[in-house]
Amino acid sequence: MLNADFNVQEDIIGLTHLRKHLAQIAEDIEMTGSQKIVIRKGKPSLVVMRASDFQEVQDRLLAMELQEAYRQTKTEEASGELIDLDDLAAEFGFAESDFADVLEKPENYDKMIPKGASARKRNGK
Repeated sequence: MLNADFNVQEDIIGLTHLRKHLAQIAEDIEMTGSQKIVIRKGKPSLVVMRASDFQEVQDRLLAMELQEAYRQTKTEEASGELIDLDDLAAEFGFAESDFADVLEKPENYDKMIPKGASARKRNGK
């Protein structure tokens, strides 16, 4: 879980400090879940954080993108702009089976979808 207790004095460090104390900083990050902003040439250069926290951020961003895509799709559907994939495929002479490999759900797909979105889809809402 991401650590919301950001401490300017401790969590913003210089690149030289990171080099000198990498093992200690890595252990601290692994144990506490803190993140470090590394300053290089006077500007923020990178963030050091646990890999699991980074993955959590990526998963949240993907879920937000999927939610926005779902919202946009519903807007397009309501305005008549949306074309059903089956209709489009048929128009160009393709079958749904031609797309089977790209229609597979990614790992953790159900966790990415906002609660209730998949149920609304199944119920036609």
